[in-house]
Amino acid sequence: LADASNAQNMNEVEGWLTDLRKQFTDKIILGVLNKTDQAEESNNSEWIAISAKYGTNLDALKKHLVDTVVGDFNLQDETIIVNARHQNALIKTAEALTNAQNGLETGITGDFIAMDIRQAMYWLGSITGDISEDDLLANIFSKFCIGK
Repeated sequence: LADASNAQNMNEVEGWLTDLRKQFTDKIILGVLNKTDQAEESNNSEWIAISAKYGTNLDALKKHLVDTVVGDFNLQDETIIVNARHQNALIKTAEALTNAQNGLETGITGDFIAMDIRQAMYWLGSITGDISEDDLLANIFSKFCIGK
């Protein structure tokens, strides 16, 4: 972010942008030029020119940021975790399945492998609703402070 009304600041930020672009060639580095209401016109396409004071070109900045972050965003083959409880359950499921796989590879008895598989099923069930509602509610109430 550079101050368009201050040539020294613009030169300094432009130097930083150049260095960052050299250092992080795989990243998108965006220069934002603020206070354009107090400066001469700039035709530099490396910058997005805005005036925070008057809200000039903020929509273009937002659009550029969204387009840069979202890009070619396709969720078709992605897993989306919507809350921390689900994330924790999936981590626990993966751990249990890894333990089961390790048990199979090392020749541990079937009873121990079955325990790991039951654990994986339990954690998946905590997401899909296959465990009892009382168990789920106890878990939720233990993690969140819910008022009267």
